[in-house]
Amino acid sequence: DGSLVRFGGAEWADSSLELHGTGHLKEFRLDMGLPVWRYEVGGVVLEKTILLIHRQNTVHVHYRLVEGDGPIRLWLQPSLHFRPHDAPVSTRLPGPHVLTAIDGRYEISDKSDLPPLRMMLYGQRAAFTLEGKKTPQVLYRVEARRGYESTGELWIPGYFRIDLTKGEDATLVASTESWEAVQALSPAEAREAERLRLNRLVTQAPTEAQDGLAGELVLAADQFI
Repeated sequence: DGSLVRFGGAEWADSSLELHGTGHLKEFRLDMGLPVWRYEVGGVVLEKTILLIHRQNTVHVHYRLVEGDGPIRLWLQPSLHFRPHDAPVSTRLPGPHVLTAIDGRYEISDKSDLPPLRMMLYGQRAAFTLEGKKTPQVLYRVEARRGYESTGELWIPGYFRIDLTKGEDATLVASTESWEAVQALSPAEAREAERLRLNRLVTQAPTEAQDGLAGELVLAADQFI
């Protein structure tokens, strides 16, 4: 995601700072196999965690204000491309895209046989602003290292906005599953269910593989499968 955080007064303008990605990244770690990014700027600490729901094509991108007076406003700008998994990243953008919004649920489709993308944002004062545009010549570094075609366009439908105060959470959910599956668990319930599942995996491993590097390899094997 292209996240942007603005800090400031009531209208988010006075003494505002902007946080763009890795420029303020202070730490990356794994917490029970889940990736956590920690950003620090202007006395504010923000953490981002990504959770892939077990046996689903669903991702939860979770944000938490760890330190700072707040509130802060978080802007999330999804960048999309509908293409088959094995298609090159240089594949032309499909179109036109269709976005449907119903009661905080957003569904985007290119009207092809590919499944639509469904998104929801959980948190305080969540909103979406429609502002469609293209991002040309995006570089995919992994493809470049492998010698594949490595640049292509992405389509941005607009941006989400949400307010965060200290200790509060915000979660962007994106999925190609049905709405029933997407909404079956709240973000907090999904995180707890995943932690219980990962704990079961580790406790079922041989004693010598339940902590340290061996324990991390157990979780890595689960992610690989």
